[in-house]
Amino acid sequence: MRSPDWLMLVLACGATPALEAATGERGSGNTWVLTAGGDVDGDGGFLIDGSAALTLRERSTFTLRTGYSDASTVSDTLTATTLDLDYDQRFSHWGFTLTGGYWKDPDLVEAVDYGGSVYFAPGHGLRLSAAVSARASRFNEFTVNGVVPRPNLPPLTVSGSAGCDLGDLAHSARLSFDGERWGAYVAGKSYDYDSLQCAFTSLALGGVPVRIDRLRALNPEITRLITLRATAAGFINLRENTVFLDSSMSAGLSLLGRGHLYAVDYVRTTELLDGLVSNAFTASVTFTLSHRTDLEFHIGMFDGQGTGASGFAGALLVAHLSD
Repeated sequence: MRSPDWLMLVLACGATPALEAATGERGSGNTWVLTAGGDVDGDGGFLIDGSAALTLRERSTFTLRTGYSDASTVSDTLTATTLDLDYDQRFSHWGFTLTGGYWKDPDLVEAVDYGGSVYFAPGHGLRLSAAVSARASRFNEFTVNGVVPRPNLPPLTVSGSAGCDLGDLAHSARLSFDGERWGAYVAGKSYDYDSLQCAFTSLALGGVPVRIDRLRALNPEITRLITLRATAAGFINLRENTVFLDSSMSAGLSLLGRGHLYAVDYVRTTELLDGLVSNAFTASVTFTLSHRTDLEFHIGMFDGQGTGASGFAGALLVAHLSD
């Protein structure tokens, strides 16, 4: 089972052109921006999400986002729930953001992340931002079976269940331009991971149950080998069931014409464990339905090494409410 790469790439694009346009100036005072959207792919997977953003006096913005994805197909089984909360504080020519997020697949992993960024807007539509975020992932328990060699003795069978924790730190940068008729951006992100920490939650040696706290009484070398057995099993579980990225880059271009906003986006990612490269292209058009509502339609193509090509499509409705 592999994670739904195309969903990860859609999310990696960040805000959609319609949502970026919605956060522009639409009047003074306090403003609400509400969104609801979804995507489907050619393999039967889908993603639904929504958000609510409150801007106070055009300076401070609080954004709450939630989503649910299901990539359950013949060869892929993943359901995930996400929840994100962001705070953006703007000043004359600079600002900062604070972010927090929660991600859970009930059958695999639970993750919490937090971070922040600083951005500079010197004028003429330019904006440069740098961000850092930390993530802590806790994986569900998995089964461990194997043997541990012993000098001058028969190998010792090891069985039980174990759990793993993994932390990472991400650094990213983004340069964008937002003009009256067109806009563009380029962004990059890299990840640094801690060592995978795994430990037994239940254990049997030679078929005999052993209390975890009694491992200290064993020979230190045997204890080390038992721990390595749990870590090796955890690494295999991690490699087979998840996708952790080593780096990603994205770029996009948008154009306003005849009352519509047209945009194209490109995302390229490299996996950490196998070094596999994935690419995604998305094209979108946004229509102004009324003074308070916009509607975006987008289609895209994902192509990853080892997974093949898959198409996806979706829509996003944006509503503006102001004092």
